[in-house]
Amino acid sequence: MKIVEVFDAPSVNPYFSYIHRPMALRRALREAGVQFEDIWLWDYPHKRPAIRRLRNASLIRERLKGADLIIGNQSVGAATAGLAARGLGVPVVFDVHTLWAPEAKAVWKVAPSRRNLVDYLMAAWVEPIARRHANHFLVVSNVARRHYESKGVPPEHITLVRNGIEPELFPFTPLPPEGKRRIVYGGAMQDYQGIPFLTGAFAELVRRKPELPLELYLVGFGRDQAKRREWCESVGEGRILTHGYAPREQFIAELQTAHWGTLAFPPVVTRLRRDAFPYKYAEYIALGRPVVMTDSNETADFCREYRTGIVVPATHEDLMHGYEQAASTPRAEMEAMAERGRHLVETQMTWAHMQSAMYEGLKKLGLDVSPYVGCSS
Repeated sequence: MKIVEVFDAPSVNPYFSYIHRPMALRRALREAGVQFEDIWLWDYPHKRPAIRRLRNASLIRERLKGADLIIGNQSVGAATAGLAARGLGVPVVFDVHTLWAPEAKAVWKVAPSRRNLVDYLMAAWVEPIARRHANHFLVVSNVARRHYESKGVPPEHITLVRNGIEPELFPFTPLPPEGKRRIVYGGAMQDYQGIPFLTGAFAELVRRKPELPLELYLVGFGRDQAKRREWCESVGEGRILTHGYAPREQFIAELQTAHWGTLAFPPVVTRLRRDAFPYKYAEYIALGRPVVMTDSNETADFCREYRTGIVVPATHEDLMHGYEQAASTPRAEMEAMAERGRHLVETQMTWAHMQSAMYEGLKKLGLDVSPYVGCSS
């Protein structure tokens, strides 16, 4: 069996968060001997803006011949793959990571640059092309599933594959000793990820109530990281600490120094990205850290249902209240949240769960991978 994947990214130093999901889905099949070929659209002549990458369809068509399955990642990757595969008789799977609404004003508030804004908007504009040429859809949430059903995609052509992690890479550890409780954010230092939003809320809280035994710890990476870290520390008046990029083992060790994790998306992202299912939620709870989070996507539903943390509306005042609750939650209750969180990861949010769900989707396409992975699907 041969599977070709089309990525809307460069092959040299691709964004880790972007390729994490495809790597998780393919690992067991690759190890079992399934042949994979990767096509990185940014390695081809047509790069920017995003819509120009569709021109690469004619350039990649030859590489798709002989494949049993083509997977297009994100709307541009899936649209290019679908256009290139026309007439080949090979099924195309659209692996949907993100649903960006084509709203320039809203996206501009969180886009890192004008160039990214154009790419975001064009990715939204070419999504109907990807949808039209796809035979099956892998989505990360029920919100995304309902979106495609509303567009006329039959339910049997959609498979829910929530994002998960490798539990062995995120070992459960006891909460640190009591004292000043540390709330940690680990990830990209971007507006989209809520850095100004959560930093501003925390800074205002400790200004109003300096007696609260809290500190915020940002372990981040991304462009202009040094400037962003400097700004965050300056508004925190000694109560906001930062750490730059760290290798995976050190990154996890830094997260383990905290009592709480946090996921706080600003209102505009909450409105635009209800379909998301961030990895950070699973990472925090796998480590045994309860979470303070905004009600911004489907992970908040899991947090409420399985009682793994504190969920608040995505407003400045409500987030402040959530952080204040984190200071006073009894330790025994936090430890119970931690136990429930780890159990949730092990039973629903691992790479193995992602792979099993994908195998069910492939089965719907008539592709049986059980000889490779020994599964009934």
